[in-house]
Amino acid sequence: MFAPYQQLQQLADALRPALGLAGGGEVDAAMARLAEHRHRVAPLLHRAVVAGGSLAGDEAAGLLEESARANARRTLRQQGAAQRVSRLLDAEGVAHAFVKGFDLGPALYGSAALRQAKDVDLLVDPARLDTAIALLADAGFVGRGGSPLELEWAQKMLRFHWEVAVYDPQFGVQVEVHARLLADPPPGWDDTRFLHGSLDLSRPDYLLYLVIHGAGSRWHRLKWLADLAVIVQRTAPDVVSQTVALARRYDCLHTLSASLRACDVLWGEGLAAKWHAAVGPSADEALVAAHLAAFGKAIHSDESNPQRESLARRLEIVRAVPLFGTRRPSRMAELGKRVGFWYTHRF
Repeated sequence: MFAPYQQLQQLADALRPALGLAGGGEVDAAMARLAEHRHRVAPLLHRAVVAGGSLAGDEAAGLLEESARANARRTLRQQGAAQRVSRLLDAEGVAHAFVKGFDLGPALYGSAALRQAKDVDLLVDPARLDTAIALLADAGFVGRGGSPLELEWAQKMLRFHWEVAVYDPQFGVQVEVHARLLADPPPGWDDTRFLHGSLDLSRPDYLLYLVIHGAGSRWHRLKWLADLAVIVQRTAPDVVSQTVALARRYDCLHTLSASLRACDVLWGEGLAAKWHAAVGPSADEALVAAHLAAFGKAIHSDESNPQRESLARRLEIVRAVPLFGTRRPSRMAELGKRVGFWYTHRF
């Protein structure tokens, strides 16, 4: 099951003031480093200390202040790269949207600089993807290792993967160009809906996507569970009901329920009460338990993405708990995708 170890729970407690929750904690240098390097919540922890709800010694306070400043600079570069991309795509009428990343910061925390993100996530209209890649290449964006960005290479990558990484040398920012948002979307899922309208806490489809993304990554960073703690508090009751209805439609109530329970464990039973009431007893308890066990194993790892298990999961040696329904994708099909992606990436 999902049972946080002591240092992780202490970090969660210290974050409470930044998440709109009562309480706080004491922050030492080790916790500040854990927040920065493993869980990517150092800007939020800095906010909790500045607000006075949590206390930090001189060394820890200095580390958090530097982390917050570095993230503010990183966010400005990411915003600059995103604006540059938007100008290029808007000029050619290519529909696109930025998902997660710095763009989620204002909706959750009131500031883009309070959410740490390593790159910019860009969703592009699949019908115009080749145009988007060509525009980025012409504007000087590059591929892996600084090599020229080639349309043929990007097309091959996207045959086996749902995103391709490009780099903006002007701002020093990585942009993940998405053809779709989920590796294996369920029947009826349509990413093009996210290309229109604002992506915020009023969007049931976007909220469900954020939960699915976190669960698909096994909530292995506290950053995403901190996001979830804010989401469950601030979402309007009618949007909660609509989000749960979508989860039922896509057969992922077990994924949503397990995610809510992990959030409850870290920040207190009752935090997601209105969500649990909407889900009711419909979730498959065996799958909920399997998810919670996977979440617990991932977040307790010393590494942010344990290499051995990550490789095993990619090769389908270790099977992931299904996000939708009870059936996993074909093992051979998934293995074929992984091998194709690896070959294209390397060569």
